[in-house]
Amino acid sequence: TENNPELVVLNQQLSQQKESLKAIKDKQNSYSVKMKQIQAKKSSLANQLLILDNKLSQAELDIETTEIEIKRTNLEINKNNIEIELKKKKIAQEIKHIAAILNVIYKYNQNDDLEVLLLNNSLSDFINQVKYLEDINQGINISLKKLESYKDDLNLYKKELNQKNNQLLAQKKQLEEDKDSLNEQK
Repeated sequence: TENNPELVVLNQQLSQQKESLKAIKDKQNSYSVKMKQIQAKKSSLANQLLILDNKLSQAELDIETTEIEIKRTNLEINKNNIEIELKKKKIAQEIKHIAAILNVIYKYNQNDDLEVLLLNNSLSDFINQVKYLEDINQGINISLKKLESYKDDLNLYKKELNQKNNQLLAQKKQLEEDKDSLNEQK
């Protein structure tokens, strides 16, 4: 999956989003420092306007941060969807493989034990063949459980990402309302 070009592009985009978030966090810290400095000065109408301007700028940065987080989450959702599709293809391949094995087992089971015993050179060969078929059956069960586990894990991750995305959208809406409130105060 690491060589998949779509995943490489998505990973690069995720990295770029991380860098953007860091730059915005730095700006937010700068505004916080400015607001503290202004608030420490004597209160005046000009200072109040500066405080409102800084709060407004900080609200805009909060919105921008949330938008980038939404984009990152969407990229993660896209990446997860690609991984799910790749896993589905692996599951389909494994099912074909298992079907072929089951077909061999079915054909083997069409012969009664006496026929099978007579077809083998010795009792030891017969016992080895039975043991081999049991091992194959056990391997099939393990493979099916792993495939189901992979699919369940990816679907759970997808659900979590969708929930995170919904939370971020709600947060963005709240931040925009806060920004509008600050604009009205100005």
